[in-house]
Amino acid sequence: MSALIDRLQASPLTTFLSENAYAFPLLEIAHVLSFSLVLGSIFVIDLRLTGLGWRRWGARALLDDLVPVTIWAFGFTALSGMFLFASQPQAYVAAWPFRLKLVLLALAGANALGFHLLGADKVPAEAGERLPIVARVSGGASLLLWTLILATGRFIGFVIVH
Repeated sequence: MSALIDRLQASPLTTFLSENAYAFPLLEIAHVLSFSLVLGSIFVIDLRLTGLGWRRWGARALLDDLVPVTIWAFGFTALSGMFLFASQPQAYVAAWPFRLKLVLLALAGANALGFHLLGADKVPAEAGERLPIVARVSGGASLLLWTLILATGRFIGFVIVH
């Protein structure tokens, strides 16, 4: 793994991203904007799943409408994040918030997968209906995980100086 990081550190992409005055800031803007869409759509879904918000909306309709948006926005966020990583791979790998963020992302992904395998098909279509425990627990865990992902992402900016 170290050899791969060293090769990436010496690559023309890393040189371009670290020496071009506009490349990193533009990537960071794209990353923050797309992450805002990810976080916003996930929070709407999770607040509905936990019963803390959007109770007048059918949970099934929210899932059907927002999950595709979330997936596209997450893909763009992940892609821009990979380019941000490529700007200083050795610094990112050494930074504890970055490593913690990756663990939290994996846990959030496992939570989402578990929900879609175990509980998504049981989500009622009607507004106001109480959702199954699997949906409520998954929604609560997701709210916590994505809040922590946001926090660790902010910490990265204070640990790695560009």
